[in-house]
Parts: sequence; C-alpha cells; structure tokens
Amino acid sequence: MILFLFYAAYIWYLCFRFRRRWEGLAVLAASVGALWVMAELYRFILRWARASRNSIVDYKSEGRLFLMLLAVEAVIVIAVGLFFFCLPRHAAATKPCRRCRYELAGLDSENPTCPECGLPAAAHRIETALCSVCSQNVIDASGHSTCPGCAASAVVNLSTSAPARPAIVPLSANPD
Repeated sequence: MILFLFYAAYIWYLCFRFRRRWEGLAVLAASVGALWVMAELYRFILRWARASRNSIVDYKSEGRLFLMLLAVEAVIVIAVGLFFFCLPRHAAATKPCRRCRYELAGLDSENPTCPECGLPAAAHRIETALCSVCSQNVIDASGHSTCPGCAASAVVNLSTSAPARPAIVPLSANPD
C-alpha cells in the first residue's frame, strides 16, 4: 500500500515540474489511466478467481475495498495534481532588474546596480535633464540638481523616458 503514496508523490512532482505546459496534463491523464488499468486488471483477477473457484482471493470483501481505494487514490491524485499544474511557472518579482529581470529585493540600495548584468540604477529609470548652459545630461534624482560640468543650477528639458541604459554621470565632479 505504501507504493500508492510513492506513486502519488511522483505524479505530483511531475505535475509541478511541468506546470502550465501540456506535459503536465499528459502526466496527469496517464497516471489516471494507469490507475484505471490497474482497477480493470484487478477486476479480471477477481472474475478469474470466481470462475475457477480459487480460494486465494476473497472476492466478496476484498474486491470492493481495493477498488474503492483505487478510486480514492485517483481522485486525490487528480485534485492535487491539478493544483500543482495550475501554479504559476515563475514567482512574481517584486523589484526586478529592467534588463535581465534579476530580483533586486533585499539589496542595500533603493536603486542598486544589478549584480547579474551590471546595469546601473537597475530598479527604476532615472530621470535625466539637460543643462540650460552647457546642454550636458544631468541626473535629476531630487528635482534640485546642479550641472557637474558648469555648476549651473538651472536645469531644463526634463525627459520622462530615459534610455534603457542611462548615461553614467559623475555626481561628485567639481569644476574647480
């Protein structure tokens, strides 16, 4: 009887492994088909025992019990297998990298450099602005930026769509 537990666990593993793919449904259908074949084989053995008047199998009491156990096994395998099959393939990322989708949650910085692909400011796009004096790109993190090239505080032309890989601008550059 412990083989039924291992059988169910293996089928559930395969349904989880091939979740949301046609292979998962095929495994589930094949497993229920195998249980049906086992029930039919057991019925055949019971009919043979009745016909030959063999006393090896007590077909009056054991026949119904084993068939009922096979039916319960099939229902449980289908229910749990469908549950595993319906699970999503990938967990939803709470803070993915914009380029490689690497999970950035738990890193020290709010907008860190991706450790997988090296994209700076990988969590959120940085708004850039053009300096009104020298037309250099300025990273506008707080809305009060100064241009590192000319030290002017007047920044215009705020762009809302930053490039996929923002320009690296030294924030601590001093023109002195």
